[in-house]
Amino acid sequence: VYKRQPGDTEIGIMYNFLTTKKYGLKSTVGAVAPTGYVEDPDLLQDISFGDGQWDAFLELGGSYHLNTSLTVNFWSRYTHQFSSVKNLRAPYDEDFPLSDRKEKFREKLGNKFSSGLSTDIAITDWFMFQPSYIVQYTEEAQYFSNYSEANRILAQDTESYSHSMKLLTSMDTI
Repeated sequence: VYKRQPGDTEIGIMYNFLTTKKYGLKSTVGAVAPTGYVEDPDLLQDISFGDGQWDAFLELGGSYHLNTSLTVNFWSRYTHQFSSVKNLRAPYDEDFPLSDRKEKFREKLGNKFSSGLSTDIAITDWFMFQPSYIVQYTEEAQYFSNYSEANRILAQDTESYSHSMKLLTSMDTI
């Protein structure tokens, strides 16, 4: 059954602690609430819209106005992911991760470090492009249960690095 549900919800507070005509700096502190749907281990092709645990984050960022149509933005963020208890399939073998054994695991997803750099390019006062480059590192996840081999197999290859580019286009009619 397909469920229409949003993903996890991010809530936070931003504080702009430095503002001048040319540049500004801000900090953000917040949490990510586990409001998204988490996959059912009994459905092979089920897709999550959340990860099932609370996160806390701290972010610092700023902008520098080069001229009226060009602004450079940067930010860095640390996200701590708290552990949660989940029902997961306990694999017997790392070469064949499917299993008929379902167990309770304490899952601690890896903490995340991310940074981004973007440029606001104002074509007119109502139309803008924003190319961005984002890099993210996620630490290895940890699993805790009575099945040490399954813990190791589930954690295997969960550490990751990613680099992404994004092009945002916005049009403001107000």
